[in-house]
Amino acid sequence: MDMVKQRVLPDDEILMHLNNAADTARIRLSYTHKIFFLRLLNIMTDDGTGQYIVKQTINEMATSLQIPARTITDCLAKLTACGALSNISGKKTRRAQIRLINKNIFLPREV
Repeated sequence: MDMVKQRVLPDDEILMHLNNAADTARIRLSYTHKIFFLRLLNIMTDDGTGQYIVKQTINEMATSLQIPARTITDCLAKLTACGALSNISGKKTRRAQIRLINKNIFLPREV
């Protein structure tokens, strides 16, 4: 998958926005959850409509990111609960789901 060509915020700013989203949702994110989110940005693609997605099964993510499937499942649940990700197709299975990444967390704000 191609990395999105648009300019992305530095990691520290992305993590600040991610922490703000988690605090608002009263979700506690671990270091693992935060690093997983940063690594998701490396495999996201632009779907052509300005939405940023990851379309891989949990097993495909485990292979491409070199993270255990159990950890990925936990991270996806936490990041979805805090609003950093949204599932836009599929159910909680190992089949491919389209996961929408909240672009307000990793892209510069329009002024």
